[in-house]
Amino acid sequence: MANLLIFAKTTVRSLVNRTSPREALLLKTNFLSQPMSSDAASRFCRWVVRPCPRPDAARVLFCFSHAGGGASVFSKWSRELPAAIELGALQLPGRENRLSEKPIQALNKLVLQLVEPVSRFANGRPFALFGHSMGALVAYELARMMREQAPSHLFVSGRNGPDYASRSAGCASLHELPDQELLVELRRMGGTPDEVLNNQELTEILLPVFRADMAVIETYFHQPGKALSCPLYALGGSEDWLTNRAGLEAWRSHTDAEFQCRIFSGDHFYYLRQRQVLIKMIARAMTGTAAD
Repeated sequence: MANLLIFAKTTVRSLVNRTSPREALLLKTNFLSQPMSSDAASRFCRWVVRPCPRPDAARVLFCFSHAGGGASVFSKWSRELPAAIELGALQLPGRENRLSEKPIQALNKLVLQLVEPVSRFANGRPFALFGHSMGALVAYELARMMREQAPSHLFVSGRNGPDYASRSAGCASLHELPDQELLVELRRMGGTPDEVLNNQELTEILLPVFRADMAVIETYFHQPGKALSCPLYALGGSEDWLTNRAGLEAWRSHTDAEFQCRIFSGDHFYYLRQRQVLIKMIARAMTGTAAD
């Protein structure tokens, strides 16, 4: 049974992230081979994946994936960032090497559990947060909660500003749909290969995670508060059906520091296809120089 689960996890990731099964298996082995010397270290390693360890790097970039995604989405980022930046990819419960854990369905509960592992990984180093779609919301609320530790930058991608999203609410709640109707919506939204959606065993793995992530998004209500003090970059795809320029510009009011809105060529998942351009922009913002 354990071997079947490992195969299923590797297959789902290789399909969803367009990596080969061999790459996915190597990545999973790397995740699980990290030393864990105590219960605290074990909790730390579950939450933060470091595909390319750089303990001497001066800065850290924490990355949060889209709904249903896992830390492996950012596996190539770590190798393409400059040596001065270490990448920590957040691995949420219910996916990849945490498949056996129950996904979290409330944003406040999720963010509360992220503070300790993020602080531990940063270990006093300046850190920035990048999140795409649902991940943007998680990164934003984490930045608010960790205000005293002052993230150096916040990069929110593929999501309208939180107050703008509240004004445009009223759509059907996807997390409450029966499985078959949720699959129809997944097909309509795109981003998930037909090889996954047409395979019952794989959808049985994917749906609970996606449903939980939709609950995180759809039950979220933005509580107004003090603006952040770090530079904020709102990023989107030119053909994204889930965001628009006005929605991205709505992030402007959430920082008292520098704000930039950048539009890249592509759809909602532009950040996977425009990876190298995006990494150079982030590296330049964090260090003042472009990635090598």
